[in-house]
Amino acid sequence: MPTSERALALRARWALPWIFFLMGLTSMAWVPRIPEIKSSLDLSDGEFGVVLVSSSVGAIIGAQLAGRLIQRFGSRNLMRFAQTTLPLGVLLMGLAPNVYVLALGLLFMGLGSAAMDIPGNAQAVVIERLIGKKFLASLHGAWSIGTFAAALIGGAVATFVSPAINLGVLAAIGM
Repeated sequence: MPTSERALALRARWALPWIFFLMGLTSMAWVPRIPEIKSSLDLSDGEFGVVLVSSSVGAIIGAQLAGRLIQRFGSRNLMRFAQTTLPLGVLLMGLAPNVYVLALGLLFMGLGSAAMDIPGNAQAVVIERLIGKKFLASLHGAWSIGTFAAALIGGAVATFVSPAINLGVLAAIGM
């Protein structure tokens, strides 16, 4: 393999964990704020459970379309799209004045998560072949660290800032 191709593969190898970290941070940013969001919209447990289906619907749509979109537009472009869709969903959840905006935010978050995860894994497989080293599992570790950071941040600031500010800041970081 030419040196420049290997250098690019190595750069991508070290960039992908940051993408997965941000995906974990952003996608789980709202979890520590769930009680406040649920309460502010005056949702019963059953109503809230139904609204949560929106994220699964988004993830299913994202997962089903990801392969086709990678083939058509490339994994890099799909990840760029997802890197705006996922944070937009989180921002909408933080600002949700009603259950419909919350459901839309959850849908975008699920869609963006799947549209980042699948091309990220596809890129990792190619990079592993190019550099001759396995690292795919570490990407999921980076995602887990991001989710842990989201929980710590959300818990630490819950007393001081609203969900809108908390999620808005984390959405901006994820963007």
